[in-house]
Amino acid sequence: MFVALRRIARGLGTIWSYAAVPLAAVFISFSIVSGAGVTDARAQGIAVEPEPSIPDLPCMTPADRRALQRLKDEMQVTSGRFHGLLAQLDQLWGTPEGKQLSAAEALIKQVDTAQQGIATTSDQFREYQNARATVRRLAPLRQKIDALIKTIQGVAGKYVALDKRFDAMISEIKKRNCDPPPIGPIEPMSLPFDPIYFNFEGSLFAGGVGATSFGTDYSTHIVGGRSAAGILLPGRFRLQGDIEGEKTGDYCVGCGSRSYFAYATHFGWSPTGNTDIGLVGGFQDVKPTFHGPSNTNGFIGFEGRFVFPNFMVGGQAGFLDATSGVGTLNDAWFAEGRAKVRIVPPNLSAPITTVPYPDVLRRITEVVVGATLGHASGKLADTSLGASSTYWDVNIAVPFNNSRWTGFVDYTGYTNHVQGLGTVWTEHVFKGGVKFNFSGSSSGQQNIEPMLPLPIGLRTSASF
Repeated sequence: MFVALRRIARGLGTIWSYAAVPLAAVFISFSIVSGAGVTDARAQGIAVEPEPSIPDLPCMTPADRRALQRLKDEMQVTSGRFHGLLAQLDQLWGTPEGKQLSAAEALIKQVDTAQQGIATTSDQFREYQNARATVRRLAPLRQKIDALIKTIQGVAGKYVALDKRFDAMISEIKKRNCDPPPIGPIEPMSLPFDPIYFNFEGSLFAGGVGATSFGTDYSTHIVGGRSAAGILLPGRFRLQGDIEGEKTGDYCVGCGSRSYFAYATHFGWSPTGNTDIGLVGGFQDVKPTFHGPSNTNGFIGFEGRFVFPNFMVGGQAGFLDATSGVGTLNDAWFAEGRAKVRIVPPNLSAPITTVPYPDVLRRITEVVVGATLGHASGKLADTSLGASSTYWDVNIAVPFNNSRWTGFVDYTGYTNHVQGLGTVWTEHVFKGGVKFNFSGSSSGQQNIEPMLPLPIGLRTSASF
């Protein structure tokens, strides 16, 4: 795959030796699949291949597809970085100093490699001496160019290594022996959409809660769940629907419980395979602590995320207000950012641990660690008092190999403040659960964060 970068990786040794080569020459010599380089490459008769695709092989498992998708995503990011570095190199050679350095080095090379010296006249000798002086004067630029070329070599080498892993994995899958498809009158299930663009996720959790309010400690249990479905529309637009909720037990005799149920929609655009930008909005039915009156909140905001091969950053910001009832945190804005990192063993065929039973726990090949920090600020219920909530979350998810299940543990903490009263509620929630994900999505988000989340601030507004 990507024969262009393979040739570049081999050919960069030449650039490293002589390095006074304009980017156009690099494009022609090594078949860069980008911009004008495509035309130059075709003009030279060099084959240009499309990006690698994941074949639909009979013996491929869901875990194989996820692993190949990770490699493909990393190859895409590495290719983008490679072309960005080449653009920087072209920019350096395109400066007046770069052009002087290129001409001076070309002249010196011509004289030094000639069988008979060409500096036979005083003018030619002065040109040669001036060229050497130019090279000495522009030595810092040469060092900068050399360092950039060394970085380009490393990136190209990384791409080739990823490409070899991709091809080797596909070759290994092709060699497998697996059960043939059933023979008979049974027809495969047909769907009204292409499942490669569809995601579905469901989760259940349970845990414990510890809270403090005005010097009094409380504790109880919590249960909840979430389901979401998303589909990639034509034009790289994405639509997702969410339903989630949670409920605690009574914090104490007479304290009552709290709960919320939220339903929302995400609508966004994915300009690249690893980027999402868009809107999120919906409603939330809330039952506050201490038998406060129930209410419904409406919320709307912006969201976005960017996914690297093993890292993701994202955020949401918007507005929350009661649409019925007196509410708890009203006329409020919220903003939160999150990050996730995926820890993958160096060799996908050598998982972190092997568990002999049951099958769904047989292998663990990656761990995803995430963290979120956010803040919301508005008014307390229907009063003029300012109120705010600061919250944080840490979570660890372990996808089980060869299955669609993920186990997770999560810690959420938050502290709520009211103008004139100070901190009125601090809570810590520890929970664990399981998540099921069906997805054929070909985007980078599939692996580290299959679904966009709802704001954590929705969970903290019921305790004022």
